[in-house]
Amino acid sequence: MNPVHKLLAKHPKKVPIILQRDLHCNDLPELSRRKYLVPLDVTVSHFLYYIRRQLSVPPHISIFIYVNQTLPSLQQPMSLLYEEEQSSDGILYFYYASEHTFG
Repeated sequence: MNPVHKLLAKHPKKVPIILQRDLHCNDLPELSRRKYLVPLDVTVSHFLYYIRRQLSVPPHISIFIYVNQTLPSLQQPMSLLYEEEQSSDGILYFYYASEHTFG
């Protein structure tokens, strides 16, 4: 059993997420944490709000988060996003940037 399956067995109502800054984005700081266990019912907008607070970004700077080079709907729950976008290793990879930077 791989570590992700063990984690999901231990926390069945959470989604394993790895959050990284986009490689082309140098105007936002790196987060001290990259790995998160997020409840299934949390929406993308709540997760984005949490990230924004962790980054201490002023209100006039926009932050975008994306999965697999697409912007998820802000009202989408993590459970649905996880089902649709999880990687082959069972983790949902998010990237954040201060502008639309795909690729």
